[in-house]
Amino acid sequence: MQVQVEEISPCRKKLHIEFPADFVAQEFGAVVKQIAAHARVQGFRPGKAPPRLVRTKFARQIQEEVRDRLLPQGYRNALEQEGLRPVAILDLKEDPLKEGEGFAFHVMCDVPPVFELPTYKGVKVKKETPEVTEENLDAVFNQLLDAEATYEDVERPVQDQDMVEVNYSGRCEKEPDKEQALADVGVDKAEGAWLLVDANTYLPGFRDALVGHSVGEKVQVVSLYPEDFARESLRGVEVVYEVEILAVREKKLPEVNEAFLQRFRVESEEELRLLLREDLERRAADQDRRRIEQEILGHLLNQTELDLPESEVQDETRETIYRMVRDVTKRGVSEEVLKEQKEKLFESASRTAADQVKLRYILSRIADEEKIEVDDTELNQEIRVMAMRQQVQPEQLRGYLKEKNLMENVRQDLRNRKTAVFLVEQADLVE
Repeated sequence: MQVQVEEISPCRKKLHIEFPADFVAQEFGAVVKQIAAHARVQGFRPGKAPPRLVRTKFARQIQEEVRDRLLPQGYRNALEQEGLRPVAILDLKEDPLKEGEGFAFHVMCDVPPVFELPTYKGVKVKKETPEVTEENLDAVFNQLLDAEATYEDVERPVQDQDMVEVNYSGRCEKEPDKEQALADVGVDKAEGAWLLVDANTYLPGFRDALVGHSVGEKVQVVSLYPEDFARESLRGVEVVYEVEILAVREKKLPEVNEAFLQRFRVESEEELRLLLREDLERRAADQDRRRIEQEILGHLLNQTELDLPESEVQDETRETIYRMVRDVTKRGVSEEVLKEQKEKLFESASRTAADQVKLRYILSRIADEEKIEVDDTELNQEIRVMAMRQQVQPEQLRGYLKEKNLMENVRQDLRNRKTAVFLVEQADLVE
């Protein structure tokens, strides 16, 4: 068997594999013999028909079986001979298969990159000491109270942080053609809508315009949508809203009493604050570790030169776009906005995907160098954690991963994460 490797690009090869005529004839003979041993041909007992008749009657089957023998055998031997480990097979073309002649086929495949690792131990990263201040603690404590807050009806003018019920209707006096965009986003009109009067109110200008007005009053609000508004068609658009105030509710924070404290299984406000501080300190330490990790990984990305298999980047780009679309859809972004942002999404996804593929190769090489592995106990624990997040049984998830041939992907992802932890432990933290 002869093998020629044509380099299409650093990570793309075309294998030309050819079997000599005598070897092909030998395979034809073996297949004919195998079929003849059980063949039923009229006028002959099973397995007693002459090979000549078997070749004629079962010609198509014989050729398919010879092909099914030669292709995997030739491909496997070619990879072993050339020391290749393809990550994807892109194309397969065959020459005609005829008994008495040689047989050739051609495989296009992507292969992993060959590259040199930069220095990855002792990467210098600025040392920072995470600190939890009293202001941080107060903010979290107030958020806790705010989450338990209730709203009660009040008979007074609207104040900041009130919840108000309104009817409103908007029109674009300067740009009437933009009114359809208002309807598409769902901010053209509403009845009985509840708005939190604060700086983050989704209708621009409503906070300042409503404060000081009372139930029953009608207020005109001029809203100027910001230039960075999610819907491009409303950026910089001025909308005049006619607003009627129907009800005003005031936020009431809970008392820090025994009933409130029991929800958190503590006996005093001081004990609750201590728990909150410990949680903040853990979060700060985790955030600092992620900062160190990201700086190290960024350093490795910048310092490593390697070509990437195009097929892997394309697959990763598709997955990245899918995740982006899923995430922004969950945040309520409409299909129209997605269409408007399609090019930006694709550009961002392509950059992210290329970096992710590159980083996987770098971490995998470091894991090889440092002999970092994932044993079955660690893999089983990872599957249990994944199952909890997805709210399914571990065995159900395991069955799915095996069915989709994704088990090795989970192992490799965990191996790369272990490698990232190793790199953080090896970092040189400098003042």
